[in-house]
Amino acid sequence: LDAENSVLYQLGCVYCTSPETADLENLAIFVPAQYMTATLNSDGVTYTASIDSSAARRIGGFTSLTAPIVIPVNTPGYAAFQPPTSYTYSSISSYLKAGIIYVQAGMRGRTNGYDSNGDLSYSGGAPWGVADLKAAVRYLRYNAALLPGNLSSIISAGMSGGGAQSCLAGTTGDSSLYTPYLESIGAAMEDASGHSLSDAFFASMCWCPITSLDTADLAYEWNMGQFTFSGTRASSSYRSALSQDMAKAFATFINSANLKDADG
Repeated sequence: LDAENSVLYQLGCVYCTSPETADLENLAIFVPAQYMTATLNSDGVTYTASIDSSAARRIGGFTSLTAPIVIPVNTPGYAAFQPPTSYTYSSISSYLKAGIIYVQAGMRGRTNGYDSNGDLSYSGGAPWGVADLKAAVRYLRYNAALLPGNLSSIISAGMSGGGAQSCLAGTTGDSSLYTPYLESIGAAMEDASGHSLSDAFFASMCWCPITSLDTADLAYEWNMGQFTFSGTRASSSYRSALSQDMAKAFATFINSANLKDADG
């Protein structure tokens, strides 16, 4: 409990039963203390908390039953995200003050993990990062009876590589393509009553997501390269002609998608 700022938090919650790397596959959850009733345990450090469903305990228009849950996807360049191992208020204060529940879920990145002997300790690369994120969401919903917040309003947010993974998580909710990966790490597939759990997000915020890697170079030349005539793209260089050709190829690609606005 952070009594000064009215925050209840728990770190190091491993969100699957067979993690490849528990150091990454765990989450931290931060809750406005007004949403729960907390009692100090006999160790004098930890607390036992239960949901306070009183509608009178509002923060920013939210209650313990309606507060959304935000999960940041801080994975620039598809890097791994290391969940926090200690508590800091400053980086999460704006969310908690707004009545939002904040969850930082660790996830694997684009590279494998190796031990001191150089032996593989865990697998990285796609689709493990998004699979870990989905497992974290399932863990939250499995524990719905213990956690405040609207478990139907889970929101991901990321930028660049994190924006791409936020986008993937947001558009592949409950996709069976991820089932074998989720099962391999022991993600919660059903609740205690045997009902299927969902890993779908209510919304995903995706700033400059790096998703279209197959056309990214073409897009760059269409946006910028074709208008540059110095340096590596000097008019006397073959790269100038290549840039023009790539820009035209991107235009052809866009036109082939046959995108239309509301007026056709």
